Amino acid sequence: MILDPSTQLRASLRLSIRKWRKEILLGVILIIGVVIVVRNRTQEIDFEKLKISQARAIEFLGRNQLPNGAWPSSLCLGPMMRVCLADISPYITTFVAHSLGVTPPNLPSREGRGIDILPLTKGELEGVGAKERALEFLYQNAEEGMVWRFWGKEDPKHLLLPLDMDDTVTARSVLLENDYKLEGLAPLDEFRNENGLYYLWLTKKASEMPNKEHENEVSCEVNTNVLYYLTLQKENNGQICEYINKAILENKLRECLKYSETNYPFYYLVTRARSDGKVECLEQSIPKIIENIKQGQRLDGSWGSDQDTALAIASLENAGYFGSEVVRGLNYLLREQKINGSWERGAFFFDVKGGNYWGSEALTTAIAIEAMGKYLK
Repeated sequence: MILDPSTQLRASLRLSIRKWRKEILLGVILIIGVVIVVRNRTQEIDFEKLKISQARAIEFLGRNQLPNGAWPSSLCLGPMMRVCLADISPYITTFVAHSLGVTPPNLPSREGRGIDILPLTKGELEGVGAKERALEFLYQNAEEGMVWRFWGKEDPKHLLLPLDMDDTVTARSVLLENDYKLEGLAPLDEFRNENGLYYLWLTKKASEMPNKEHENEVSCEVNTNVLYYLTLQKENNGQICEYINKAILENKLRECLKYSETNYPFYYLVTRARSDGKVECLEQSIPKIIENIKQGQRLDGSWGSDQDTALAIASLENAGYFGSEVVRGLNYLLREQKINGSWERGAFFFDVKGGNYWGSEALTTAIAIEAMGKYLK
């Protein structure tokens, strides 16, 4: 039987489509196989490389620290952190000092370092003593009543902003954790709203507000830091716990986060309060945070930026989770570490009214050190 040309064409097309389907299917299977192999390989981690990476990061912090004990940060126009000015804030320094305090360095062996001389380089020695210099910087920049402003006393911008709740409670917390005796503490309870939540600014004068048309603000970020501090002082605040837990469990973070570009800085604040501050009332939110963080991980093992990746890993560890997502994230950090031992800065917080974003290579690096240290434990 002789087929007409149109029938032959249709038959040929059907054969081609079957062939293409088979090739596409084989290609998909191959890609899936490669992804599985890569994921499985990144679920393993070299502990010695992790220690070497941490040592390099500590050395960076030692060399990057300013003579006054603070670490430099960047004030940037936009969350991409590309157009920036140098800046210094006690707030950033409190977090770097905290990370160094909760995770003493796990220095690599002589064999892992490839040397057979002193176990510490000069830079690492500087890094090991960096926390003590930072604590002294914070202590010296306290004002009467052990309260702080966003900028230190030596900064020309020092008096541009009123006394700051966030700076005050984070500075007090890290000093208390390191056995500083804080005397003559100014009370903070008068700077609360009718629901018992704490304001950002330690002032009731509208004339002192940075933006006169806005009232003093309440946020999840500030109140989480306050809760951490109050717990260190053996004080309880069920109103703050209820506020934070409700925002997390009811998926209302965007309503209460006033200074965070992503959720990861906040997850870190909550989980470090739970882990390092022993804030038990936040426990009910921990499973939700773990699930949210796990869902946000990308194929390359990151959570977007270097900073958010370090924050996400440390948050999972603070929440008691050390699964494959943590290992993949740590392997990502190992790949992305710069030659000088640091990681890229990210937008840790922003001024919602002015459009300014703050971050720091030192901060990202300190959180990465913490993440590595807690895993190595």
